[in-house]
Amino acid sequence: MTANFSMLHQLIYRSRATSPATKEEVETILQQSERNNGPLGISGCLIYHNQRYIQFLEGEEANLEALYQKIKKDERHYNVTTLGRFEAEERVFKNWKMAFFQEDQIENFIESEALLTEKINEFPFLAKSDNPASVLFWIKVKGLLKT
Repeated sequence: MTANFSMLHQLIYRSRATSPATKEEVETILQQSERNNGPLGISGCLIYHNQRYIQFLEGEEANLEALYQKIKKDERHYNVTTLGRFEAEERVFKNWKMAFFQEDQIENFIESEALLTEKINEFPFLAKSDNPASVLFWIKVKGLLKT
């Protein structure tokens, strides 16, 4: 007898906002994400800084792909670029339908590379050094925050 096992998939993308997003607009995106992602078994993290988004999504492959196709058609952003696709055994953001860091929260991280690394390592769910998707995501976030 074989187990019915569905591999966890992770996807990272970046994009540019068509116009500067207000706090209310970002909150609307998060509310939509929380409402829609839970039933689909999708979790992740969204970073917004200087009109740029980086998002980490994880879940079952078909649900993840359907969501990504919808995201790519969203007119609030453009230049949607896939940074990586991965298979994983466990979630990085297992307790989050959609984690989010606002600009004012992440600006403290950009004082220096050492401070950024120190701050990221303070959060246990961010320090997944054995997960290639997590490592790539936080490298890309570091690069975004330096712009």
